[in-house]
Amino acid sequence: KDVTFEQLQQEGFEAFFLSIGAHAAHSLGIPGEKECAGVHEAIHFLQRVALGERHAPGRRVLVIGGGNVAIDAARTCLRLGCEEVTLAYRRTRHEMPADEEEVEQAEEEGVRFAMLTIPIAVQSSGESLTGLQCLQAKLVSMPGSDRKSPKPVEGSDFVMPADALICAIGQRVESKDLAQIRDLEWTRRDTIRV
Repeated sequence: KDVTFEQLQQEGFEAFFLSIGAHAAHSLGIPGEKECAGVHEAIHFLQRVALGERHAPGRRVLVIGGGNVAIDAARTCLRLGCEEVTLAYRRTRHEMPADEEEVEQAEEEGVRFAMLTIPIAVQSSGESLTGLQCLQAKLVSMPGSDRKSPKPVEGSDFVMPADALICAIGQRVESKDLAQIRDLEWTRRDTIRV
């Protein structure tokens, strides 16, 4: 708002460090996600709690993801008084990107884990969340990758009951404010390539 990239270049600046963070959440991209009031983005949920909002998002909460933000969201839910918090991840515990110490502490605190779980649809009654339809996964080797990928197991549909769902599958940069900088390269996850 206050200064443009071109103005800074005209003033003689030659190098720029953009430290704007990645505060937009990736969505699950599944049916029912956008229509249901019980679905929350982890980054915004944690921000609201940090700013003083101390309301449990639900009695039975599902957190989707395997990183530190997912762990933070799950532990925060327990501390806010949620009765049951389950973290669902599409790979095994060994493949979780979260710090091992954080995972162990979450387990000790009472977070449940549902591994090899792929969400496929949000279930609701009206605007109220009732559960998450999922598929079991198996890990398969992919050509050119050291990391195994989750593949859905046909016919393994099941429903995880919940009244709140928190998505923590990664963040991205809000790129609209950077559109004027033409030389930026973007990754497939909407972050700046450096």
